[in-house]
Amino acid sequence: MMLNIQNWLEKHQNQRIIVGFSGGLDSVVLLHLLAMARTQYVFDLSAIHVHHNLSQNADKWADFCLDFCENWKIPLTIKYVQVNSEKLGVEAAARAARYAVFREYAGDVLALAHHRDDQVETFFLAALRGSGIRGLAAMAENQFSGSLKIARPLLHFSRHQIEQYAQHNQLTHITDDSNDNPIFLRNWLRHNGLPNIRQRLPHTDQHIIAAIANLQDELALINEITESDYQHIYQNQKFNIFHWRELSPARRRQQLVLFAKQFELGTPRRVSVMNFESILLHHDRAEWTLPQGVAVAYGGVLFALPRDWQNQFAWHKPLSGCLKDIAAHCEITFQPDKMGLPTNIFTQNLTIRATQSGDVLPMKSGNKSVKKLLQEHHIPPFLRADYPVLIDENGTCLAVVGLAVNQRMTVANGVMPVCEKLGQFLI
Repeated sequence: MMLNIQNWLEKHQNQRIIVGFSGGLDSVVLLHLLAMARTQYVFDLSAIHVHHNLSQNADKWADFCLDFCENWKIPLTIKYVQVNSEKLGVEAAARAARYAVFREYAGDVLALAHHRDDQVETFFLAALRGSGIRGLAAMAENQFSGSLKIARPLLHFSRHQIEQYAQHNQLTHITDDSNDNPIFLRNWLRHNGLPNIRQRLPHTDQHIIAAIANLQDELALINEITESDYQHIYQNQKFNIFHWRELSPARRRQQLVLFAKQFELGTPRRVSVMNFESILLHHDRAEWTLPQGVAVAYGGVLFALPRDWQNQFAWHKPLSGCLKDIAAHCEITFQPDKMGLPTNIFTQNLTIRATQSGDVLPMKSGNKSVKKLLQEHHIPPFLRADYPVLIDENGTCLAVVGLAVNQRMTVANGVMPVCEKLGQFLI
């Protein structure tokens, strides 16, 4: 009994292939297939086992994976994760934890052991949950998740074929008892729902696989249109709301979903997308609350604010010390400026902090409110309270980063403090 994955192997010659290895039947068969193929094909093979700590048998499963890989001389990495199921549920949370681990291997090929029966189940689950075409198109044989390349060499084989291969090659594997628990919808579908449908309609799997193939073709076309729209909307790497408004309703909603996904703000529900689309069509300032953050419209641009986004700024809490050192910690650099600060400030003891109420920047004549300065430069309101300023030991403002410097200290051929990280939030 042989599962032919030669075409797949030929496309992945001289690549690093990492198998997601649970120790279950499917991943054992996949890893065995690839281990055997090393005599004919040139590639670097390793495996990764994610220890979810959800079962009393989890340590035994990890030991099984270690023994299997030692026997076949396959390098194995075991990663321990904590599964937080409060919001997502156990299945979804465990999957999220796995993929967080997998993303550490961006640039390699992550081979997963999903097969044809999994594909059919995924289609039905997507339909039962009201998914759109992306959910109904199920799993692609090859796909990218960010910079992580995911491959599914067994996707065209049935569970029965995989079982036959394991029996023929006398392969042992672990059995997760939770796979039989009908409390999980996929398990109920596998053991109860689909067998009844197949009994009534014997060609169910073939028809569903054909439907998935059609949906994947249509999804590819949608992706081409979406990419074209994306290029039209994004100007200077910013989501241009005015260009977005030129699109048809379906294409507008598609771009909003893509925006949320691209900036890891979570997957929005359809009603949420439609509500925000309606608001953004008629209002230049708006907020969209998402599972993992907020999207904020201001000045014709849609900004993404992940949870705790302010914490990425080291100056969120004041930093004092030698300017050269604290500036490097804050990722603040200094650019030449015709009339800027003198370079001897690099060795002075200064403070970098977020702007505060009452901050003023000395001008040649009088002072200017930092708050007013931020408004004049169209700094988005959500950023103003966290905008960085440079303060001396006397509490005098020397610079508002990237915008202006204390005019009573300027010298010819001086420097201006700037922070590239702020660019994503500026108009």
